Amino acid sequence: MSAPGTRAHRGSPATLAVLTASAGQAALAVYATRAAPATQHPTAMGLFDLCHQPGGAFGPAAAALIALSG
Repeated sequence: MSAPGTRAHRGSPATLAVLTASAGQAALAVYATRAAPATQHPTAMGLFDLCHQPGGAFGPAAAALIALSG
């Protein structure tokens, strides 16, 4: 167990990145639904998820390819 205040205790930069991305995704989802008429909120959320999910899959794969090729 690491001591309080050490780097291992505070969490890694990757953890912070995941939490930041999750918060950003929630904020953008709210914006997407508010920009659409109330009758189209489900469709707006579906389109938002349709665009968000491939980015979550292909983004890390592209980052890994770039990191490994350099």
